[in-house]
Amino acid sequence: QGSESQTDIMFEVPIGLAIAGSNNDFLFVLNAADGTLQVGALGDSLSELAFVPSPAFYFPLSIPAGPVPEEVAATADGRYVTILNWATGTLYLVDADALSIVESDGVPVELLLGAPEARPIAVLASPLACEAPCSGRVFVSLNGSGQVAEVEVVGGETVESAMRVTR
Repeated sequence: QGSESQTDIMFEVPIGLAIAGSNNDFLFVLNAADGTLQVGALGDSLSELAFVPSPAFYFPLSIPAGPVPEEVAATADGRYVTILNWATGTLYLVDADALSIVESDGVPVELLLGAPEARPIAVLASPLACEAPCSGRVFVSLNGSGQVAEVEVVGGETVESAMRVTR
């Protein structure tokens, strides 16, 4: 077909970006319009970005991000990407190497944050490492409570083993 660059691909509402993968070789684009996380393999420059194909031919991989995805952040080691979902008050976990949502018995692992009056509205990755098996920490601001939650991302197959609020 044509020689259209991968960077010419348009997103309806791209609201968040994260670089992750064990080699920091993927760009994750949070697309709020369809509630997905799309993944591009990074090259030497943005013009060399190639979107990871899905099992369906001719379409880029789309990872479900929940009903109202708001923000995205990668762990310090690049192994995981967290997706903050404002409507449900939850944090989803994506395996940045497997390119899929972390699941337990076919259900996405999600961490409920804050009381109904303290909605999570922003997530920020900490650049500081944490002790193994921790992959990294993210901070989540809780609107309405005046608090910030600290979440350690470990990456197990249950909420209890994948993520834990430490403050």
